[in-house]
Amino acid sequence: MSEPSLKLSFKLKGEDFRGYIKKSDQSARSVSYSLLAFTFFLAVVALYLFVLTNIQSIDMDNLTRYGALVSLTLIMSGLYIMVSRWLKRALQTRRFGKNPAVLRPISFEIGATGLSTDDGLSKSWHDWKAFEGVEVTDDSVLLILDPLRSVIVPRRVLGEEENVEKFKTHIEAFITAAQRSA
Repeated sequence: MSEPSLKLSFKLKGEDFRGYIKKSDQSARSVSYSLLAFTFFLAVVALYLFVLTNIQSIDMDNLTRYGALVSLTLIMSGLYIMVSRWLKRALQTRRFGKNPAVLRPISFEIGATGLSTDDGLSKSWHDWKAFEGVEVTDDSVLLILDPLRSVIVPRRVLGEEENVEKFKTHIEAFITAAQRSA
């Protein structure tokens, strides 16, 4: 890229990944809800098959027992999904925060045609057409490539809230212009 309009250099810290992990976790949430719905479907099918196979001897004790079993299965599935998501988020934050390969100093060059990054070992360039949008979290500004990949710019690097909003507006203008020209 020639003549970058903005150049940032910083070193990522573990806490800079919280917003990214939360964003990627939202994508995983839909998978969790799908699993819960599938479990519910299986429980209903099992109850239906039980009723069909025991149609002559349906009594309230058996029906209550199997209804309680279906309810317990749904509750346990929901608890499993909630606890596993919480543990996954905690472990990912810890893993990113201790990974020296991720925590290298990095520099960004932002220009009219795209974003260039250099961490000393690798360089990358993304055209603005590759980005889906910009999201501001408590810890960072995420330049979203897809639901599971983002370029992380820590808010602490941008300073005051006014600078964060200017940065977001600047990037959104580049993305919008690139999408119009596509």
